[in-house]
Amino acid sequence: MRTFTDTEKQQLQAKIKDEQERQRGLRKIAQVENEKELKRRKGVLSTALSFKYGFLGLILCLLVLNVIILLFLVGEISLPPTSAS
Repeated sequence: MRTFTDTEKQQLQAKIKDEQERQRGLRKIAQVENEKELKRRKGVLSTALSFKYGFLGLILCLLVLNVIILLFLVGEISLPPTSAS
């Protein structure tokens, strides 16, 4: 087994320290990217949900309007009386 001199040990420790700092930096960058991706996904999801529920509300209103028109045509409900002067 090889024994290292003091300068080799210092060089290895410096390399280890540099690699640890590089790894910390990479982890920090990856964390920031993940946070950005989560925010983007939340924005897309909220936009999709607003369109989804907006169209659902529109369809519901059209359905209610059609039912009211159908009931008027069948004669189930009558128009409110108007006061003629």
